[in-house]
Amino acid sequence: MQIENINDLNKLTEPALFFEANKDATICLDEIQLLPELFSVLRSEIDRNRRNGRFILLGSASRHLIQKTSESLAGRVCFLELSPFLVSELNSDTYQFNTHWFRGGFPESYLATLDTNASRFGEVLNLTHPTTKRYADLLEQTFLLRTLKPFERNIKKRIVKSPKLYIRDTGILHRLLQIPDFNGLLGNSIFGSSFEGFVIENIISEFPDFSYYFYRTSSGNEVDLVFETPSKLFVVEC
Repeated sequence: MQIENINDLNKLTEPALFFEANKDATICLDEIQLLPELFSVLRSEIDRNRRNGRFILLGSASRHLIQKTSESLAGRVCFLELSPFLVSELNSDTYQFNTHWFRGGFPESYLATLDTNASRFGEVLNLTHPTTKRYADLLEQTFLLRTLKPFERNIKKRIVKSPKLYIRDTGILHRLLQIPDFNGLLGNSIFGSSFEGFVIENIISEFPDFSYYFYRTSSGNEVDLVFETPSKLFVVEC
């Protein structure tokens, strides 16, 4: 059900009656953030019938929505994070690596006929460190930014302790930097960091249950990605 659609919204005028009439079905509610008063009804409905997978809730990723869902449906909900297209999810016969890397994995961007233009920023933002940190936290909570912490366990060398930040979708990164096409990316100073972020995001999204870090000493020695399994430690150099 698309809550933005007036016909679907009308079905939820009496939500308890609708849910009862469709108690054996799986109900998908899209744009759930537009109807926050529905959470209390969902809570009582789920308590009445604890069959797993009765409801699938979709909506724009926001800190408020995630907090509201966690509080209202505590013990009754699990979260599934949907990343943009990963390499493994795209058709191997038609896959174009340069297109995927440059445009990113959001469907409308990756599947577009042509590269798109970005709007210019009016001015460079002048922000204090605490403000920047708050913005970074917000972007991470809405799944646009990924923070990679330094690996520092049992290491005697002086290491860099500041986290590394990645824009999770490289298409967004390239649009923000107004890079017009793949040839423009090849000549841009962000080229190496962009590729590193693309590789790291695909690895972490494919295997989300591990702990991930980067390693860099104050003298400049570094490894792009370090991750742990229960029995081994792995390093990846992009």
